[in-house]
Amino acid sequence: MPTLLLPIATRAEARRLAEQVVARHAGEAIRVLLLNVQPPLPRHVAQFFSADDVHAYHQEAGMAILAPAIAVLDAAGIAHDATVRVGHAARTIVGVAEAEHCADVVLPEPARGLASLLRAGSVGRQVRHLLESRAA
Repeated sequence: MPTLLLPIATRAEARRLAEQVVARHAGEAIRVLLLNVQPPLPRHVAQFFSADDVHAYHQEAGMAILAPAIAVLDAAGIAHDATVRVGHAARTIVGVAEAEHCADVVLPEPARGLASLLRAGSVGRQVRHLLESRAA
């Protein structure tokens, strides 16, 4: 059964991306790995909290973002796992895709026109670049 990686950055895109996966893979036996990458807390903030508190904060924030996608996949009966990581978004996404031997990474469609110029450093664009450079 192929595993698809579905990195989700915001609650707003969670439902939309999960619905795309459900529509695109209807009737197929797939496993979806939902991933949210949280940015690390600044050191000057994190120093006031225990490592357990910081970990709990990241987990809670990440799972809240993934919740709409989990609901869509549950309703569709698609097997899934959810994970929250902390780090550089693009590098973490590519690292998880490789470690989990994902058949595909489902990313939002790249912006077109002026919006694409303004978002030249988007995470999706960085992930695509990293995946392409590793495949070459």
